[in-house]
Amino acid sequence: MTTRQQLENAYGLLLNHLESYSERINQIKGINDDFVSIQCVFLDSINAKIEESKKQLKESIEDTVWDNLVIAFFGETNAGKSTIIETFRILFDDNRIKEDGLIVGDGRQDFTKAYEEYKLSIDGYPFTLIDVPGIEGNEAEYKEGIKSALHKAHCVFYVQGHNKKPDAVTAEKIKQYLGDWVKVYSIYNVRGAVSNYDELDERKSLFSQSVVKNESLIEETLRSILGNVYEGNMTIQALLAMCAKAQFSERREDLRNNQTKLLRYFSNADEILRFSQFQTIINLIEEKSKNFSAEIMEANKQKMISLINRITTDFNAEIAKQSNRIGKLSDLLRSFKCESNQYILDCKSAINRLSKREIEKQLDALKESIYRILDNDDIGSEEKKRRIEIEQNEKKDAINKGLTNIINSEWKNMKSKLDTKRKSLNDMNFNVMMAPSFSNFGPNIDFDGAIEELDFNFDDFSNGAAKTIGSAGAGAGIGTLICPGIGTIIGGVVGGLGGLIASAITGRDRNSTAKDEVRNAIEKEKERTICDLENALVPIMNKLDLQSLNIKKLMEKESENILLLQKQLQSFQNDSEVLLKEIKNADYGTI
Repeated sequence: MTTRQQLENAYGLLLNHLESYSERINQIKGINDDFVSIQCVFLDSINAKIEESKKQLKESIEDTVWDNLVIAFFGETNAGKSTIIETFRILFDDNRIKEDGLIVGDGRQDFTKAYEEYKLSIDGYPFTLIDVPGIEGNEAEYKEGIKSALHKAHCVFYVQGHNKKPDAVTAEKIKQYLGDWVKVYSIYNVRGAVSNYDELDERKSLFSQSVVKNESLIEETLRSILGNVYEGNMTIQALLAMCAKAQFSERREDLRNNQTKLLRYFSNADEILRFSQFQTIINLIEEKSKNFSAEIMEANKQKMISLINRITTDFNAEIAKQSNRIGKLSDLLRSFKCESNQYILDCKSAINRLSKREIEKQLDALKESIYRILDNDDIGSEEKKRRIEIEQNEKKDAINKGLTNIINSEWKNMKSKLDTKRKSLNDMNFNVMMAPSFSNFGPNIDFDGAIEELDFNFDDFSNGAAKTIGSAGAGAGIGTLICPGIGTIIGGVVGGLGGLIASAITGRDRNSTAKDEVRNAIEKEKERTICDLENALVPIMNKLDLQSLNIKKLMEKESENILLLQKQLQSFQNDSEVLLKEIKNADYGTI
């Protein structure tokens, strides 16, 4: 398998990883706006990384030089980048025009304005050196060229030309340009005039105490900036290395003079080159050139490692950013489930309590109305019967309307609380059931027993029992016409009272006896009506229970969605770490 095919396969694994989790997260079907918003944040993040990975793969395939090693010399203005490259040209390019030194600046300006490529070879192994513009000047107009040169390189040599560690501004530029996507070596180019070596003691070793100290500071600083991609430092004296074997152009009188002095100080050109420590760079480039295919793969491997690190870092940051929203939503769902259940329990309790109170109130009012009619000696028994019947019908209607109003009012109150609470969940998508009417649930209740007990002839006044039975049946019939179910109950109650009253009116002690009969009958009918009411309210209570169950299921489902999302996010991170570890542990030159 070729290097390029290995690279494409590796990016294929990364893209499959990203696309798989994009699909998994997208398949979670939430109903809450906040959840969907959080879900979209992570989907957008993964999808952005998919596009970034595709772009990087395309750039790696199209921009990578596949047939030789490419090294970019990057660093400060006038640090000695061009001097080092010129030395390589002098030593390894026999076909060059023998006018050395023309690509080297004279120290008065940032000489390299645009990056230049130089193709050379060591022992038949080709390599390319790129001279990148300096970063201490106003390099804004060369920024894209710098980036292009660095991205083409398989490794970077950062050249430090000052006898001190990089300052804060320079360090920030190094981090900005190099990041963590390619291996970096530093070259400490010891600066100084050739006259510094006119004494014998100065020519014993390049590594004076101050040089060693500066070398340590440079390594410490760059390792803190670049981390694991920093491969270490090489210390040289580039001016001496270039002057050792150069055939300088007549236009570079300054360099010709330096060369003359150095040949006087040192015994020969080879001794100057040895003292300069330039051989350390030659050895490194020779080794890398011989293994250029592996080095190319290692460079692309590092770019993938950097990409996956960015993916996991950005994703961790997004998880941290969204954690408060996720926690708040989870709390709101738990709160809504508990509070909505309480709202519904309160509604059920209020309907029961207020309905019973309404029945008791209206029947007590009926009793007082009948007492007044019975106490009225100015009217006859037939008139009393007629007026009592009117009172019965009025109270029957009042009970029916009262119960309807109670149910509707309490249901509306419950719905208002649920809707208000739902606002805290951004109008979570569920519907509160409409309050049921009596006509909807009445026919489902078995009132045969009550009807059979009250089924008698209202017009039969031969005895009290017959009269009671007759009046109850008539009342039940009227009630049914108004409202099935509850209406039948109310009609039966007030109708039964009519029969008892008719019996009392025709009796010997009609006033006191009638009141006793009325009181006893109403108390009895209170108990029976309330019992029948409880049965009649069963469908309403069932509907409320169903509402509570539906809300509970919705809240639990959305809570499960949150847990599932968190599980997928954690799984994504774990699998990303596994993929990263596999790439890091791949054998040298493979991916």
